[in-house]
Amino acid sequence: MPWLETAPMKERIKFIGLALSEMYTMSELCSRSGIGRKTGYKWVERYAAGGENALADRSRKPHFSPQRARRRRSSCDRRLRKRHPTWAHRNCSNGSSSAGPSSRCPRRARSAHS
Repeated sequence: MPWLETAPMKERIKFIGLALSEMYTMSELCSRSGIGRKTGYKWVERYAAGGENALADRSRKPHFSPQRARRRRSSCDRRLRKRHPTWAHRNCSNGSSSAGPSSRCPRRARSAHS
């Protein structure tokens, strides 16, 4: 006996059609379709908001990843971090909000006696 192959998008559209016909309760419909009620309500809301195109699979990629590689530090940042390892990053960054956008890399302090 061959496998029954169906496309997820067609199944979702079929589900929405049955949900809009109000022949079944949401619990019955989700049970018949083999999905959870939360997923069923999510599909109905997406269909109401954007039609059939809104039922397509969405990306699961996170908007932010803490493991993502950080930006490369400038040579100024590297020098400061080497000289002052205990300073917080905001003291070493050229683009910090406290220093302003026109700030330059701080120079070595010069004494008035030299």
